[in-house]
Amino acid sequence: MGLLYYRRNRHPTETCIQRIQKQKNIRSVFLGDIDRCKKSKVIYSRGLFTDAKKYSNKLKPKEVDWTVLFSQWLKKETKKYNFTYIETSKGKSDIQKIKQALKIIK
Repeated sequence: MGLLYYRRNRHPTETCIQRIQKQKNIRSVFLGDIDRCKKSKVIYSRGLFTDAKKYSNKLKPKEVDWTVLFSQWLKKETKKYNFTYIETSKGKSDIQKIKQALKIIK
């Protein structure tokens, strides 16, 4: 039996972290991407919190900055709490990395 808990652009709360650390049968993997170019393409085409066409392009560079800083922060926090962090490439190799991190395959 498996469970996938996914939160886009969210950080785990302290309470959530403590619960995960207490559970021996939960294995956590945090995914991140610090590629500024990819983030920029997504934000300008899709938007960060809403449809990109609904708001000014003047805000989008700040959103790109914020997502890069958030990804860096998340990576640092996962190390702090001894969780696994995987830098994603949005390709087939990501699934392989996740399976290896969860010790599903070697």
